[in-house]
Amino acid sequence: MAVKILIHLHFKPEALEAFKSTITESLKLTASFPGFQDIRIISREDDPCRVMFFETWDSAEDYDNYFKWRTGRGEIAALKDALTEPLKREVWPETIIEQLEPLPPQ
Repeated sequence: MAVKILIHLHFKPEALEAFKSTITESLKLTASFPGFQDIRIISREDDPCRVMFFETWDSAEDYDNYFKWRTGRGEIAALKDALTEPLKREVWPETIIEQLEPLPPQ
């Protein structure tokens, strides 16, 4: 079953630009990882240092393997050094209660 991953990050102001300058290359590795489906990264308009990742993976196991790989490379520790508070991860099984499809053009 597919899972949605939500990651909440609050960057130190001096670390935000470094994150933005490296994320595109980093995501190329993410996209090649088994089980990866998609990702969106957004920031708050009133606090651009507050960033949220919305990811979709084939399974929680695929995501766990990916996170362990990133951790083993030292990337999670480096990321934690750039944050003002601990990162928060949520794993949500894609159990759809209701879904609204776009209306067809008229």
